[in-house]
Amino acid sequence: TDATVHVILFGEHGDSGKRILSSGRDDFERGRRSDFGIECVHLGVLNRIVIGHNNAGFGSAWFLEKVIVKSERLKKEWFFLCGQWLSKDEGDKLIERELVPQEADGTASSPLVSYRVSVTTGDRRGAGTDANVFITVYGKNGDSGEVKLDNPRNNFERNKMDVFGFISPDLGELTKIRVGHDNSGFGPGWFLDKIVVTDLSTNKDYFFLCGKWLSKDEDDKQIVRELSVSQDGTPSLPMVNYKVYIKTGSLRGAGTDATVFITLYGQNGDSGKRILDGPFGSFERGKTDEFGIQAVDLGNLTKIRLGHDNSGIGPGWFVERVTVTNDSNGSKYEFPISRWFAKDEDDKQIERDILLNGAPGLGVKNYRITVVTGSKRGAGTDAAVFMTLVGTKGKLENQRLDNEPLNFQRGRVDIFYILTTDLGDFKSLTIGHDGTGIGAGWYLDKVFVVDEETNKRWMFPCDRWLAKDEDDGAIIRTLTPGDGSRTTYQIKVKTGTAKGAGTDANVFLQLFGDKKTTDKIPLKYSFTNNNKFEENNIDEFNIDSDDVGVIQKIIISHDNSGIGASWFLSYVDIINQAVGETIRFPCNRWLSKTDDDGKLERELTPEKK
Repeated sequence: TDATVHVILFGEHGDSGKRILSSGRDDFERGRRSDFGIECVHLGVLNRIVIGHNNAGFGSAWFLEKVIVKSERLKKEWFFLCGQWLSKDEGDKLIERELVPQEADGTASSPLVSYRVSVTTGDRRGAGTDANVFITVYGKNGDSGEVKLDNPRNNFERNKMDVFGFISPDLGELTKIRVGHDNSGFGPGWFLDKIVVTDLSTNKDYFFLCGKWLSKDEDDKQIVRELSVSQDGTPSLPMVNYKVYIKTGSLRGAGTDATVFITLYGQNGDSGKRILDGPFGSFERGKTDEFGIQAVDLGNLTKIRLGHDNSGIGPGWFVERVTVTNDSNGSKYEFPISRWFAKDEDDKQIERDILLNGAPGLGVKNYRITVVTGSKRGAGTDAAVFMTLVGTKGKLENQRLDNEPLNFQRGRVDIFYILTTDLGDFKSLTIGHDGTGIGAGWYLDKVFVVDEETNKRWMFPCDRWLAKDEDDGAIIRTLTPGDGSRTTYQIKVKTGTAKGAGTDANVFLQLFGDKKTTDKIPLKYSFTNNNKFEENNIDEFNIDSDDVGVIQKIIISHDNSGIGASWFLSYVDIINQAVGETIRFPCNRWLSKTDDDGKLERELTPEKK
């Protein structure tokens, strides 16, 4: 690196402060050891260092192998092994690192190995290309990353072999390559015969046979291919032709003109991202489009990743299903979707991981997540809310909960549906927010999780603030399942339109179920109206209660207090949020001393379906 490098030494008696490392010579060159002296107060035994650079100069990226610090006073050496990039463009993009000492010297990074890549273009008319060619080499120890194949010669001409080189950490035994081009230049189509990659540390050759076009106009129209390593001309992993059938839904506006891509995932790896570039009119409403993908045999498919780049006019896309077939063995894989890939529909996602439906040993579950925000003043939040579910069979991490502009408002009950693999019995739920927006603090009452197939439910009580200025200041909390016999009922009360229908009296509700009966519950705090039970209004309330089972009837009443206590009640809706069931209790009568039959109490039964 040509950047300015600094270091801070930390010991049991303090630190050295930030020191610039410069000897006046050509420091920090590849494979070179650079020595420096630092004079400072006695730091005692060192426990860590911080080393970095200012990212200045041409080619500021720096691969640091290790730092050795020697104390003349203590006659002791400390070894700080790194083996990572300090670069804005490599690795984790950090340009400063904190290192702790090791007991002994060692090698922090894998050894660098030189590889030779010999590319043979086939003997076909128009076989050569002027496009930019890239390769990724995969081995048992990792991959090389994308490498551009380029030198000063006129490369990739018909029936010609071109030789290139690159240096990489040791990839181990090579398994496959991914080769392709960017379709640039005049006549970019390319007929690739084969590629031989040679590990120059062992002089071992790895053969990758192709014999196909990489062209938008030839063969299967693909410009990227995966090739498995071959021994004596026999591939260790056979190449497979997959057919991909995509059914666009019949909803209005379901079609898209955006660029669509897909990745297939199986037991043996993935196909890489492939552009599905069909004829004009692909991905139109109600249409099924067919595409071909050639890849190293992926084994049994487990999922796909499907998406688009949101380009074009009206890019939103509703996909009904994807079917993938394996031409070599006739296997068929179904991926039901029936969702929007759109920035302005559904959950606003334009790329999704879709799990295989019905594969042996792979269960897919639809879970209903019900989030109950508390009724305290300022309980709602506009921050982005995330959730992680941990079960006995797996984990669903960092799931964004967002399907309406007014999610997580005070007293609101929000419902989300998540399709994922079977997670088993739930052990914990971690939920939190990112602290953004005005008044980000959130008072979470509880969360219900329901398996839609079995109707088994888990309740995660919280009843605490997730706020930096409330409670303990935490904005993320991990919850464990509580008493499954409790639930939250959402009550919607519709006052009628008759003249003088509203009331200022105190209203009470009692639930009668096949398991339990509640006490009389006062309906005090409406989440929809400050002035409750006014003419033609709907008032909403949340009631925490034991689960009464199947609700057989309710009794609703008032105490006749206030001016104009008479009340004309249209109906009551009750939603058990633990199971998502809504029951309507019609009334359409007065609760009044002076109207109808003079009664202030009504016994109501469920509306017949």
